[in-house]
Amino acid sequence: MGESEVWSERMEGREEKVRGRARKKASAKKRDEIRNRVKLDRVLNITSQIMDQVLGPERVARGFRVKFPEDVLQDNLAGQLWFGAEVT
Repeated sequence: MGESEVWSERMEGREEKVRGRARKKASAKKRDEIRNRVKLDRVLNITSQIMDQVLGPERVARGFRVKFPEDVLQDNLAGQLWFGAEVT
């Protein structure tokens, strides 16, 4: 095996290590995003429950929902806020 072949194998090994680290970072980032979304969804659901208990039937209807097509209408506050966050 020549010197250039040895060097080539070393470089391939290093590149694989770098790719492996990049994959680990990407999967950790995705996992953190999912955890954050679950936590925020819990907070939004609790907020909606509090509003239902405090305001009850006095809670104002969401007239702005008419502007959106049926496929993006949400049944609760959390869904509407998630939709708004993804649009902006």
